[in-house]
Amino acid sequence: METKKFTAVCRIEKRDKTALGYMSAHNLRTSETPHIDASRTPQNFDPLDDGRSIAQRVKERVGDTAKRKDAVLAAEMVLTAHADFFKVDRMAKAEKLHDAALEFAEELWGKENVVSAMLHMDEDAPHVHIVAVPRKGDSLSWKNFIRTKYDLTRIQDAWHAKVNAYGLDLGRGKPAKDTGNRHSKPRQSKPRPFPSLARSGFAQVRESVKAADELKKRLDKRAQEALSALDRQRVAQAIANASKAQLEAWASHAQPVRPRI
Repeated sequence: METKKFTAVCRIEKRDKTALGYMSAHNLRTSETPHIDASRTPQNFDPLDDGRSIAQRVKERVGDTAKRKDAVLAAEMVLTAHADFFKVDRMAKAEKLHDAALEFAEELWGKENVVSAMLHMDEDAPHVHIVAVPRKGDSLSWKNFIRTKYDLTRIQDAWHAKVNAYGLDLGRGKPAKDTGNRHSKPRQSKPRPFPSLARSGFAQVRESVKAADELKKRLDKRAQEALSALDRQRVAQAIANASKAQLEAWASHAQPVRPRI
């Protein structure tokens, strides 16, 4: 029976300013992350970690080269293989994957541009998040490194060769020319609120604001009703006082009537 050969996986995504915070929080596990084994999180490792967030490291490398608000500030690569590949010798394979990924990234993007190489061990398949700034000299541009679909093919070929050079027996996915599939353009990620924040935090804020508005309306209505009742009471009291004063005045000026004998 032929043993199934797993494929070397390399995904690349663009990261702009709005996505940096979410990416950094996910990779560093500083936000809620579902579907992880928290007991393995201490095994996660980034040799480039200097105590700052990944977003801060990216911004320092970008410097003043970003000319547009929506500029691509970083590329994030996820390098891995199927979870079943790691069922045997998980740690040894993960370490080789990590070493291969960091060397591959430095060759592709330039050592000075690679700001993070996080190995995640707390998910089903160990994988590496590479974060690199697409900068050459004073030019910040994705096209400094990736211009056409052929560049994406070249990157996939190079990654396959690199992992095998490190002793990981992984296959190369079939090229698009053989499958007829088109290369997907690297996705420009959009920030998404974390599920707990979207479902509970934002929802609670909306409900609180709605409840506060309704309470304010009820209080305003009661205040108006109270003022109206108070005004009516004051007017009635004023009329009563005026009538009493008028009667007293009439009584003081009235002449007594003598009875006839």
